[in-house]
Amino acid sequence: MTDELCSRIETTRKERLSFLDLSGLQLSVIPEEVASLTWLEAISLSDNFISHISVLSSLTRLKKLALSNNLITDLSPLYALTNIKFLFLGNNHIRDISPLSGHSKLKKVLLPHNRINDINAVGTWTSLVYLDLADNDLRDVSVLSGLDKIKWLDLSENPLSRQEIQNTVDGLTSLAIFIGSSRHER
Repeated sequence: MTDELCSRIETTRKERLSFLDLSGLQLSVIPEEVASLTWLEAISLSDNFISHISVLSSLTRLKKLALSNNLITDLSPLYALTNIKFLFLGNNHIRDISPLSGHSKLKKVLLPHNRINDINAVGTWTSLVYLDLADNDLRDVSVLSGLDKIKWLDLSENPLSRQEIQNTVDGLTSLAIFIGSSRHER
């Protein structure tokens, strides 16, 4: 570990800080020491080269998790993190978000620039206010019509028809901002 990385983790441990910033440190793995910081409420690991996130599964008090701009494919370690409210996972290699099913406390989720094609798990995110699913491989977004609290939604750059987008958006009565240009008109 680099001196900077050790210093950030040790300071967080000694002072029992609720937030740890390990973003932009060129990490390819999350240090095992992070697993013992079980009091953390927020952690940023964005802008690294991380592909495996199993170390995070013990951080059940997390409310905010930032993992954008990494190489993540598997979200199953996040299954136990049911207190998360803010989740940033843009620019990864994610296809399957089903491990996040039932995470009803989620309020803001950013998943742009991934490879997601099934969003049924989103239907269980009953507190959701903000959702970014831009530039994925979505073909069916009907599950979104049940999100009665959603205020901001981005479905741009997905292979969705205008009609499909319109049918979904029409049922979202609290929606204030919608971005939805289609990558492939059907």
